[in-house]
Amino acid sequence: MGELPFAPTSLTAILADLAFVLVLTGGPLLLRWLQASQSAAVTYYRAHTTAGERLVLDGLAKDAVAWCEQFAQSPEGAAKFKQASALVQSALQRRGIRVDLAEIEAAVQSAWADAQPLTEVPPARGGVGSRRAG
Repeated sequence: MGELPFAPTSLTAILADLAFVLVLTGGPLLLRWLQASQSAAVTYYRAHTTAGERLVLDGLAKDAVAWCEQFAQSPEGAAKFKQASALVQSALQRRGIRVDLAEIEAAVQSAWADAQPLTEVPPARGGVGSRRAG
């Protein structure tokens, strides 16, 4: 009754191998999914704002992203994103401009993408490709 039908070390080895495979295949897939999500946010933002609103939003978002990159209390990306979105929302409210939170977040995401340097992205099929993040 007390014996296991398998050796514990073999189960540990199998789980370790499985985790390794998931990390190898999941990383590039996650990166591509994040890029697609970012592209969808930028498309939504451009489709749901007027040209004048975009100019104001773009400027505020660019300033908020730059400020958060320099002075944010948290080094985590999600925290900086929320802080930058809150800064933009506050600045718009002071100006009496009403914009949906989704549009503000899309503007912040777009400003962040514009501020990123060129990065290496694994190509879909062979070779090495450089793309702008976003």
